Amino acid sequence: MTVYVLAITTGVLAIVAVMLGYGMVGTRRRLEETSRRVAELEKDKERLEDKLRSRSRQLDQLGGQL
Repeated sequence: MTVYVLAITTGVLAIVAVMLGYGMVGTRRRLEETSRRVAELEKDKERLEDKLRSRSRQLDQLGGQL
């Protein structure tokens, strides 16, 4: 009887370990995707800030001409 309990316990622990392993892999993958997306958004932000500064200079020049 004790052998069966040990076998079942070992099986359950193995299943839990596999599930945790898959969960950690999924979490790592999501973290990598999020990091890539953050980097893309930072590039977009810099590009838009440059565009805004350029437009602001253009407006200043037009205002000086008036």
